[in-house]
Amino acid sequence: SSPESGSSGAGAGVPSPRQLSESGGYSSATAGSGSEQSGYSSGGGGSPSSSAGGSLLPGRELSRVRSGSEAGSGSDSTIVRYDLSKLEGATVEKLVQLFTSGRVATFLCSAFLLAYDAVVDSARLLQLLELRFCQNPPAQLSVEEAAEWTRTYLSVIRLRVVSFIKAWVTQYWKRDFEPSEQLRNHLLRFLDEHLNPWKPTLAAQLRATLQRQQKSRTQRRTELVFSKSAPAPLLAPADLRPRTANGSGDAESDGAGGNSPPERKTRSKSGKFIPLKSLRGGGSKDRDKHRGGDGSGNDSPASHTPPPLHSFTFFDIPPLEVARQITVVDDEAFKQIAPQELLAYVRKTKDDAPNVRSLIARFNYTTRWVATQVLSQKQVVRRGLVLSRLIIIAEELRALNNLSACMAFVSALQSSPIHRLKRTWALLPGETLEYWERLVQLTRPDGSYAAIRLFLSTANPPLIPHLGMYLSDLTFIEDGNPDFLFYRTDTSSSTDLVNILKLRRISNVVGEWAMFQQKPYHFAPVLRYQMLLLDQGVMDSKEMYAKSLRLEPRTPPKAVPVGAANKTLSPRRRIISRAAN
Repeated sequence: SSPESGSSGAGAGVPSPRQLSESGGYSSATAGSGSEQSGYSSGGGGSPSSSAGGSLLPGRELSRVRSGSEAGSGSDSTIVRYDLSKLEGATVEKLVQLFTSGRVATFLCSAFLLAYDAVVDSARLLQLLELRFCQNPPAQLSVEEAAEWTRTYLSVIRLRVVSFIKAWVTQYWKRDFEPSEQLRNHLLRFLDEHLNPWKPTLAAQLRATLQRQQKSRTQRRTELVFSKSAPAPLLAPADLRPRTANGSGDAESDGAGGNSPPERKTRSKSGKFIPLKSLRGGGSKDRDKHRGGDGSGNDSPASHTPPPLHSFTFFDIPPLEVARQITVVDDEAFKQIAPQELLAYVRKTKDDAPNVRSLIARFNYTTRWVATQVLSQKQVVRRGLVLSRLIIIAEELRALNNLSACMAFVSALQSSPIHRLKRTWALLPGETLEYWERLVQLTRPDGSYAAIRLFLSTANPPLIPHLGMYLSDLTFIEDGNPDFLFYRTDTSSSTDLVNILKLRRISNVVGEWAMFQQKPYHFAPVLRYQMLLLDQGVMDSKEMYAKSLRLEPRTPPKAVPVGAANKTLSPRRRIISRAAN
């Protein structure tokens, strides 16, 4: 991908059309600018494209070779080859030139489109693309060479300009073109005045793309087709009740249903047995009397009658199915986040990132919901079983690669209102404690979430990553790296070189996020379960702490009798104590 240094058939100092096609224009030294660091100029001094020249800041100079036609002339006409994959900085004009000459990787073009608004406005970018499209042949070429230059070089450049604009319109219409009528009119004028006279078919295709984007104000939903059917939902015991004569389930007085499995018990760390049924019995009707829904959904097997919501509780649903339903809701919110929304949120334009704010709200709600489930139980034995069940659900979420909900569960159980419940934590079974320790180690923020990054490097999608980690990465990149670089040479200095390294780092972070969005989860949604799990009132932080203090008050310091205290005091302190009493 480096410029050729072979001799020119057009005479000394004048590259052939083939050299121009491969190099993207004259090198600055051949053009007589005298600056070897300025990369490739636009060619055609005095043409409309002269403003499209610019500078490159290479990461490493590969070689300096003498042009063959100049080798014996004594003039210093040197073409400098650079490794463009290690490019560190360039002007916006030079970047546009490189993007439309096929000399840089596609991911760098995508990174530029994602974050260009920090270095150039959209109107100026479209103007530079128009200048690149309309450039004239270099003045040094003859008529025959100019025709060859137009056929072999300019035609390719124009096709790449159109491809760049189409990618821009397709990916960022809502962000850049929809709110700016001036930008839309400029693009339509470009189609009518320049593209249509050259290639009417391309102009019609690009115009059709614009019309499709204008009609689709809302994001189009993609219908997914899976090769296998989703696994059958794990039904709660209440869902397994047989149909009765009046079409409803029986045993309404029991929250678990009439055909609930035999009572199981689990041994806590202290040796006590906790009955699982203790969380499914009395009080469920009073506790759930405000829940909505008539239980007439179509997402259960036809051979079973869906019970009303108040006939079973959260603890009747198997932990794996709870994790599945949470993952279904989280996955829908995760898939809606476009890459540019992550950057918009970091750049404090949160109004342009509604889906990011939605996922953050989901995370915060899940955290409060988990804590509310623990604090809603008045008896310590019941709280212990709730806590154990929530840890098992968090482990199921980890097994499903839903790190977002897993982090929310762990954050809730590590919050002060829950962490201080020492009597409750003492009832956890040993196996559940092992799960808990593993979850804590996974979600620790130490080393910039080193454990989560290791998990992501080995996990197989589908996967929902932790949003906070990616927002932190983008914040560090955005705040710790300038948008422009300062570059000084022996003859001049420049402060308008776009920081390419920053664009690469942004692209790496956002690209990983987008990669995880490619493969969706395939679970059957059960709306009744989702309503029961995720559509309930939750406590705020103040209510949680006040409730925690009521459930397990602070243990006051034990009063020590004066005589017993005096036995532990030194003679001097004993005298002072007696005098005080």
